[in-house]
Amino acid sequence: MQTQLDEANLTGATLTGAIIEDWGITNSAKLQGIRCRYVFMRLTTKDDPNPRRKPDNWNEEFEDGDFADFIKPIVDTLETAGKTVEAGKNLWDQAKPIISKIAGWLGAAAGSYLLGL
Repeated sequence: MQTQLDEANLTGATLTGAIIEDWGITNSAKLQGIRCRYVFMRLTTKDDPNPRRKPDNWNEEFEDGDFADFIKPIVDTLETAGKTVEAGKNLWDQAKPIISKIAGWLGAAAGSYLLGL
């Protein structure tokens, strides 16, 4: 169950018990005043019944503001990874025509190797 939360306003939302697997959340989401005692990182399956509860200790709960503090580093990492992947794709899109031209000069075997074919 995928959820897109880019620019979502979650101010004052209650998220206790939410399953946050496959959340598409960015730093533009508003996370102030969220009420959340615990979340589950994933939906359980027959093969993996562990929902990855956070906090890990089932006897502990998030205090006010803890959920935003917990989720922020995850969101930051996802945004950085997304930018890195996009930058790599853009670089490849710019380099591929040049490599293709050079590959033609080097011959078919070298060209296939350079282009990963």
